Amino acid sequence: MKLSRKLAFVIAVSAVSSSALAETTVAPASDSLLRLQYAQQVQTNQLLQTLIAQNPSSAVTLTEAQKKTACVYENKYYSGGALLVVGTSTIRCGRDGDYPAWKDLNDGKILSSESK
Repeated sequence: MKLSRKLAFVIAVSAVSSSALAETTVAPASDSLLRLQYAQQVQTNQLLQTLIAQNPSSAVTLTEAQKKTACVYENKYYSGGALLVVGTSTIRCGRDGDYPAWKDLNDGKILSSESK
């Protein structure tokens, strides 16, 4: 009886340890897949930027409703949550009541509810 318990214990431990080893071999594969997806996304973004530079009319234009909720910086529209570094300040597009506004993340002050 004791021998069968020991044998069952050894089998159980080996099964657990082999499954742990199997999990560690899967992680690098998923990391490489994520790296590949990231590289493909970067390449796609670069191609889209090239296409838009060649034909600016192909760029997506904002509707009037989207423009009302977007922050403007140097005549470019940014959606809520967008971060920009301007000089030594980091600003984020957010809302000040019903209006879009840039908020300085360094001191928390609302910079402007108007466009910059």
